[in-house]
Amino acid sequence: MKFLDKLRYSLTRFLYGRYGVDELGRFLSILVTILLLVSIFWRNLILILIAFVLLIWMYARVFSKNYAARRRENSWYLKMVKPFRRMFSGIYLRVRDGKNYRYFTCPNCHQRLRVPKGKGKITIKCPKCSTRFDAKS
Repeated sequence: MKFLDKLRYSLTRFLYGRYGVDELGRFLSILVTILLLVSIFWRNLILILIAFVLLIWMYARVFSKNYAARRRENSWYLKMVKPFRRMFSGIYLRVRDGKNYRYFTCPNCHQRLRVPKGKGKITIKCPKCSTRFDAKS
């Protein structure tokens, strides 16, 4: 047990001050895993090299002490992914709440609004920008 405690302490000291894993790191790890699984069935040297380069980049980011650069990379990634996440989030909400609610988008600020179904024609007030618009629930 003493060996494991020393190992844990050494690892903790090594990782202290390192950047760690963020959203871009998670995406890179999933992408590397998928590429390596595909390369098992479809032997392609280029695919393996791409996975290897991405793996090195992922670990370089995890062990980096340059917080500012890693945050810039992560914010760039989040900005690029935001439209896709919003689209899939909307699809998920419509499937989940499809029986009881309808979703509308505010024409002014594009806020997503949820309204109960079956109320007929109603006036919806956006809580974010106070714009009023008519819709049929």
